[in-house]
Amino acid sequence: MNLHQIASGAIGNVNPFINAVVRVYAGETETPSGRVEPTYTDVSVGGQLQPLSWRDLQHLDGLNITGVEKKFYVNGNFSAVNRPGRSGGDLLIIGEQVWMIPTVIELWPDWCSLALRLQEG
Repeated sequence: MNLHQIASGAIGNVNPFINAVVRVYAGETETPSGRVEPTYTDVSVGGQLQPLSWRDLQHLDGLNITGVEKKFYVNGNFSAVNRPGRSGGDLLIIGEQVWMIPTVIELWPDWCSLALRLQEG
């Protein structure tokens, strides 16, 4: 049962869904100059951007993550950085803003909440 889908209608009246793109890490390619660059697959999503709760802030503080931080609720499952598995490093694009997904706060079969950190430049 997707509880997020059930509750999102009521929550959407107060905090509307916004369109975004998740750039899912798809590996690396080598440029002709020998430089290795990440490659991504874009996935269009709708979700809700919310401030972090006190508990979420404590969790991120333990990971030594600083900067502008938010939480994004979205249907589906996306990844945070997983160095041993060589996966993750996904990005969330909202308008002109690029957000890194440093960790997944909640992961359920049909939805997840993602911690976001705004990228500069």
